[in-house]
Amino acid sequence: MRYLSFLTLFALLPFSTALAQGPLAPPAAPAPTMKTLDQVEPRTPIGQADVPMTITNSGSYLLTSNLILPGATAITINADDVTLDLNGFTINAAFSGIIIASGRERGHIRNGTIRDAGDVGINGPQANNFKLSNLRIFDCFNSVMLGDDAHLTDCVIDTSNEGAVGLERNALVRNCAFYRCGVAGEKALYVSAGSQVRDCTFIGANAQAILATDNCVIAGNLCRSNAFAQIHVTGSGNRIIDNQVLDGSGDGLRITGTSNEISGNIVRGNADNYDLAQGNQINILLSELPEIIEWPASVTLAGTLVGSASEDGIRVTANNVTIDLGGHTLQGAGGPTSIDGIDAPDGQTNLVVRNGTIQGWGGNGVLCEDSSGRNFLIEDVLVQSNGRAGLFVGKRHPRSLNWGLNFA
Repeated sequence: MRYLSFLTLFALLPFSTALAQGPLAPPAAPAPTMKTLDQVEPRTPIGQADVPMTITNSGSYLLTSNLILPGATAITINADDVTLDLNGFTINAAFSGIIIASGRERGHIRNGTIRDAGDVGINGPQANNFKLSNLRIFDCFNSVMLGDDAHLTDCVIDTSNEGAVGLERNALVRNCAFYRCGVAGEKALYVSAGSQVRDCTFIGANAQAILATDNCVIAGNLCRSNAFAQIHVTGSGNRIIDNQVLDGSGDGLRITGTSNEISGNIVRGNADNYDLAQGNQINILLSELPEIIEWPASVTLAGTLVGSASEDGIRVTANNVTIDLGGHTLQGAGGPTSIDGIDAPDGQTNLVVRNGTIQGWGGNGVLCEDSSGRNFLIEDVLVQSNGRAGLFVGKRHPRSLNWGLNFA
């Protein structure tokens, strides 16, 4: 019997069988693995045909067109946990653009415009923990009224015809702009206790720009050309820091409460730069002459300052005042018309002047008049080219003066 080898058998197999392959058709496309936006956040569309509308269920809602309501409110929110995305569209309503029912919480309204509301653009004075972002609200009688824990960020409020924005406790207002808001006796922005107003702009209000009560932070804002007090704080425990307060028709800083911190603010060009109550921690960054220091304070020059004709540069009428020239010059207007660089009239004690130059005043460089005043410390000061004495100190208490002067 003969046996065929394995190689012989392999050679006798049909060629097509030896080289057989799998199917050549490509596999089907894989099934989608990502969810659509509507699957992640189901959103109910709102168009012109749907309004006026009351939202009674929590969830997310999206405008699909501009909304025009000639005699009504466009949308009423009567549920908690509602997100309303205006989607770049405009609500134009004759009454209120959006009403939030009393007691409702945790809402977010964003991304669009509300205009021409005859009452309030967004009206929810007893709705708490609502956020407004990326909104433009203009030509409304009032712009926004919300309750506690409101957030207002990246919004523009333009031309409110009465008050603009009123927020209750623990509000945060950041990076917003307020233009031409309010009327006499009103305010562009009111915030209650524990609130923060940061990095905002207030221009051209025919009202107070910012009105705050207690334990608030007012920081990094620009207030310019507002008709009444640009920053007005009525309570205590507030921090008013690093603001620019410029060119107002009324008070720049009006602080009627006590136990507040005022520091690092640039305040100039106002009818009265400072109207401050006694009993505050006052650190003035002085940027304009003349100025009267009427309260215990630390005063630092923001730069070289030039006086005005027929005016003292700095007049001190309070005890416990330190004036740090900051290495800068307190410069008189020249000639006999300017008076004294620093004038401390009768009765002041504990005046310190240090670290800079006082020159070019028609009167005295520093005048500490003959009085019951005590404990004047003048140190590291160059006094030169003044019309009268570089330093004039009354004769009743010469031993109360500590010298640290250079005369030229």
